[in-house]
Amino acid sequence: MYKILLTLLVLLGFSMQIKAQNGVNIPCDIKFDGTDQTINQYVKELEAEPLFTFTPDLFKSMLVDYPLVEGKGALLTTGGYVYLEMNLKVNSSRARKDYGYVERGSLIKFFLMDGSSFYSNNISNSLPKMSEDRQSTHYVVSCSLDKEEIKLMNKSYIDKIGVIWTKGYEEYEIYNVDFFVNQLYCIQN
Repeated sequence: MYKILLTLLVLLGFSMQIKAQNGVNIPCDIKFDGTDQTINQYVKELEAEPLFTFTPDLFKSMLVDYPLVEGKGALLTTGGYVYLEMNLKVNSSRARKDYGYVERGSLIKFFLMDGSSFYSNNISNSLPKMSEDRQSTHYVVSCSLDKEEIKLMNKSYIDKIGVIWTKGYEEYEIYNVDFFVNQLYCIQN
């Protein structure tokens, strides 16, 4: 069953890539497109899209209404560089104690469906920010994507992303597998 579902997702992803390459209109939700006055540079930033949800098997019986970790992502470009910004929400008031934070320079690992992988580095300390209701904690993780990494992501779809927290390491299975194909298309057009 898993192989059938994976095959269907890959085929759907390839059809989206083919559509993008053939000029079929992929919806692009642009958050900002213009000169950022604070840095005096052109910036194009896309709206964040869901990437994954994650709950360890140990907690699935306790967290039936929501996942432990939710991840959204968006690409932006400025100064000729492309960046991924991931918004991570940990649905726990204990996130600071259990996860810590994501340090500047920590590795973010990208696993692709063709079996290849690559690393990027978190650009700044991603410190926890508690929600007003104190039930969740939010983090922003950012990394740059170089031309070789972008080529890899145009050839194969994203499978998982691994994040090194100060308290450990977790891998998150991506359910929005054509995220990078679509967002790269939007950021480059």
